[in-house]
Amino acid sequence: MNVILSLYVLYLLLVVVVIGWTGWQLYQAGKPFVRMMMAGEQHLADWINGMLLTGYYLVCMGYSFMVLSSLPDVLTLPDLMSVLCRWIGRLVLILAVLHYSNMLIFSLWKRYHSV
Repeated sequence: MNVILSLYVLYLLLVVVVIGWTGWQLYQAGKPFVRMMMAGEQHLADWINGMLLTGYYLVCMGYSFMVLSSLPDVLTLPDLMSVLCRWIGRLVLILAVLHYSNMLIFSLWKRYHSV
């Protein structure tokens, strides 16, 4: 029981750190990019950037809670580490795909909007 509880606690701590830090970094780094895309409408750009951050947090938290409900039972410390690495790794890969999808959409939008 202690190993399973440890898994849940470690998973939640790592997820909060990964999601929180990554979201804030993308929000800060994306602010100038979104402002450039909106060409002078700074208020609209900041609103869109905030909505992107909110959507990011909602998707990530939803995925994380779904994973939390499906974490396997672990009996040993190596199993715990294996499960943590597998599920945190999946989360990071999903975050990367979401980020690059947003970048592609904004790039295409910019290309066709400015024509």
